[in-house]
This record gives sequence, structure tokens and C-alpha cells, in this order.
Amino acid sequence: MKAWYINEHTINEKFLDEHITFFLLYLLADESYMSSPLSGIFDEYNKRDSLDQRKILDRLYETEEDPFDGLPKKEIIFTLDKIRKVKSQKHKSHEDLVMLNFSQQLTQRLKDYSTSDFDVRFEEAGVLNWKYLPKQGKMNMLPYFDLHYDGRKRYDYYAEQVRKCILSKTDFHVFNMKTLEGFHLLAFGKENTNKTENVPKKSVSNLISWISKQKKWWQRILIFLAISITIIPLLLYRLILRTIFRKKLKNKSVVQNTENSLYSIRLFHIPIGINLEGDNVKMISNHLHKKIKEITDSISEFKKEISQTGFDENTLKKLEQFYLKIEPELKILQQQIDNELYLQQLIHASEKSLYYDVFIVVATIEQITGFYEKNGIFLPFEADAFRKSLSMQMDIKKCDLVLFSRFEGLS
Repeated sequence: MKAWYINEHTINEKFLDEHITFFLLYLLADESYMSSPLSGIFDEYNKRDSLDQRKILDRLYETEEDPFDGLPKKEIIFTLDKIRKVKSQKHKSHEDLVMLNFSQQLTQRLKDYSTSDFDVRFEEAGVLNWKYLPKQGKMNMLPYFDLHYDGRKRYDYYAEQVRKCILSKTDFHVFNMKTLEGFHLLAFGKENTNKTENVPKKSVSNLISWISKQKKWWQRILIFLAISITIIPLLLYRLILRTIFRKKLKNKSVVQNTENSLYSIRLFHIPIGINLEGDNVKMISNHLHKKIKEITDSISEFKKEISQTGFDENTLKKLEQFYLKIEPELKILQQQIDNELYLQQLIHASEKSLYYDVFIVVATIEQITGFYEKNGIFLPFEADAFRKSLSMQMDIKKCDLVLFSRFEGLS
């Protein structure tokens, strides 16, 4: 499976949303492309030997008060420019040789700083343990261009990447939990479950026990009323939504994704921890590879089939049939995840483990361009221009599949 993750911004300075995406790309995709704040660090790291010395100097003077004992940055830059001219001269004076010696010391100083600075940046991003995981070909870390970059070049670059993914019959868009925030996922499979065998099961008995300990009868009544007012309407709301969803599947009239709802299949439920060592991530990937490969190959075939249609009741029937087809394989994969040794160690090593559900979501091409707009990849007027340009090449009302991860809670 070939996947693309293109995101302009991260949720917070800890790159929490990108950790799960990074892990899933490594786990699921045979070939992946990532362009985001996190990938930008990896891209610069991979190109560290060819980085512009001026960029390193800028970073050096930003992070250290007096890196060259009172020598200002302008003078360093002037010296670097002068050294370039000296290197091209056939005959060099004693002063030139002294300058070249200083150049070697300066280059080594910048190289040492650059290496240590990348370690600091990886640690701040929470992926120091994963620094050596991305390999060219399997996990390709693309340049990252924020909104301060040249607007036209930035748009052309991202538009080309998104267009490649959309026009392909086999490539997948990958989005994080922030992009689809506010959407209600109408999912085949358990929609909201973080109850695997290894997660402690919550019981209402604790709540009942606590209520019974209240000494005064009126306190018990007040607590019961408060729970009734808050929890019962929520349960009714979810029951009504599920009932509507089932009716829509049986209804022969045309069904559309609503503004706040998306149809999906829940693939699996997995704990993620950034304290996993890179070698552990590799081992997890190797252990789960065979079953994941079978499932992702089936998903790729289904994507080809569904991309020929618009969104209607037939699409939902195909989605339901596909879920029934792969449901046994998904159960086996979930068992393998639950029994994976390194994930077990992760759960027991930390007081709280982050759990995520992973979905494939049916969306139209038009909706997907909207996701990229929400991601910050396109400004509103750029998104309109991109959709108009894309509609000349294809029907943007046709369906596509996207991969999506959603935070489900702590255990």
C-alpha cells in the first residue's frame, strides 16, 4: 500500500498527532510519503551534509548567546564569502592559508553544532528513539513548507503532491484526528471500543458503590437525578444515530454523507507510545506484517472498485459487503495486536497508554480537498482553484478512501 500524509500544522509542540501517523505509516504502508512539521526535521537531517552554512549559522545564533566569543554573525558570513573566493585562487598567500585553516575549524564547528542541534530537535519532537527509522523508498520524508514560504511555490508543490495521490488508483490519503474533528463516524465494526483483553474493564459497580455510601437519602436522589439528566440523553442520542444509520443502509433511496457524518470501517485499536525504541517498532511491524499486508491489499482492491462510483446507496452496500468480507481477518489482526509482546511491555511500563482507533473512511474527492484545506495545506481561494483545476481531469463527486486515526482514550 502506498500512502500520503500531507499536513501544514501540528496540534501542539509535542507533535502528538504526528507520532501516531508516523507509527501507522511505518506499520501499514509499503511505501509512504510524509510532508509535515515533523517530516521537515527528518528531511533537513537527511540533507545535513549539504545544508547551507548560513542556515546553520542562523540557527546557531538563535540558540546560543555568543557562539564565537564576540564575533558577530555578519563578520562570520563575510568571512565565509571571502573563503569561497580564496579557495578558487591558484596562488594563495600566507594570510589566505590562515583563513583556510580557520574555514576548516569553522566548518567542523558548524557540523558539530548541526548534529547536536538535530538531536535536540528530535527530542523536542518526541522522536529521538525513531531517528533512524525512515528509509528512502519505504518511508520518504518530504520537505515542509509553512505559510511563511513563497506562496506560489508552496501551492504548486503541495498541489502536485495531492494531485498525485488523488489521480492514483492505489494511493491513500492519511489524515490525523484533528482534520476530521467534528465529524461523527458511522462505522462498521465496533465504533467506540478501547476494551481489548489487555485493557482494564470499567464497571458501573464502583459508581453504584459510591452512591450507596452517601449517608443521606436526599444526596442519593440528587446524584441519581444528575446522572439521569446527563448520561441518559447521551445514550438515547447514540441509540437514535445508530438506528438511523441502520435504516439508511436498508433504504433504497439515495444516501449522502451528511455535513457532519462520514461512513467508515474500523480496522483496529492500538496503543501508541513514543517511548518505544526504534528496534521495537521494527519488530512490531515485522510481527504484524503478514496479516496487515493481506488486509491492505484487500483495501487497495476495494478502493479501485469504489473509485468508479459516486456516493449513493450502492456505495454503502459495497462498504457493508466489504466489511463482512474482511471482518474475520480484522479480528485475527486485533488478536495479534493485543498479544504483541512489545505493545504489552509498553502498556505495563507506563501508568497511562494512549489508545487509537484506525479507520478507512469513504469520502468524495471534493470532501478530501476540503480536508486538505482544513489541514492548512490550501488557503480557501487556493482550495477553490485546485478543485476547479482537478474537475477538468476527473469527476470530483466520485468516491475515494482515506485512512484516519482517532484518539479513543487512556487506560
